[in-house]
Amino acid sequence: MDADPILREYDARRAVFRAFAERMDFVIRESLSRAKIRTQSIEHRVKERNSLLSKLSRPGATYSCLNDVTDVCGVRVITYFATDVDRIGEVLKKEFIVDASNSTDKRIYTDPDRFGYRSLHYVLSMSPDRTALSEYAPFAAYKGEIQIRTVIQHAWAEIEHDLGYKTALAVPRHVKRRLFRLAAMLELADEEFTAINDSLVEYREQVEQNLKRDITSIPIDATSISEFIRTDSLLKQLDQQIANQSKCVITPLKEPSAAALATWLNYVGFHLERFVQI
Repeated sequence: MDADPILREYDARRAVFRAFAERMDFVIRESLSRAKIRTQSIEHRVKERNSLLSKLSRPGATYSCLNDVTDVCGVRVITYFATDVDRIGEVLKKEFIVDASNSTDKRIYTDPDRFGYRSLHYVLSMSPDRTALSEYAPFAAYKGEIQIRTVIQHAWAEIEHDLGYKTALAVPRHVKRRLFRLAAMLELADEEFTAINDSLVEYREQVEQNLKRDITSIPIDATSISEFIRTDSLLKQLDQQIANQSKCVITPLKEPSAAALATWLNYVGFHLERFVQI
């Protein structure tokens, strides 16, 4: 195909593409913050001219105009746990218009022996409610590709890209089995990290209930310390009195501080049972 007209259109609209990518990044960050979903990183980019030319030059490419290329703008969202990939996807479906025909879930393999890149891809455009606003109106006809994956899936993608092997057919026979094993290990690690996180959430809920019944039966750790400080009424009163006397503002105890305090209390042999007796 003749790529020159599309490349000229790209050159003329590149500044708008950059602004659109920045807006998408902003909306995604704000949406995930409201949903209280933690991410490892969010990055946006506009496809480089050489990269676009390479895409247009692939065998079978049939793009008639630049709008047919749905990944000129892109945002990559890296999260910690596999379950958050789907949560993020649900948030974005509420905030944007999803181009279902060009979106794909690359975490799903129909062939059980396949390995490689795993990521959830959505092609999105701004909603009519947003493009009705003056600051979003210039982007009404623009689309961008959003890639959502975990830290572990991202690590595989980066190393796979560097190795240059994206399919099993391209891998030399003597390293294929090792890549199969590694892919299985990483997939299992993703599942286990998610299971551990779910277990910690369940444990936090159990600690909250146990603090209301028998505090002496609860081991000291970052979770129990955090929940005790957050829920104990006497401690809240003492904190407030100290804050009033010293004219300070009380700030919630952060997880690293709770972990450090739990480590110190265990080191000196402190037990909640003794605290209750005092």
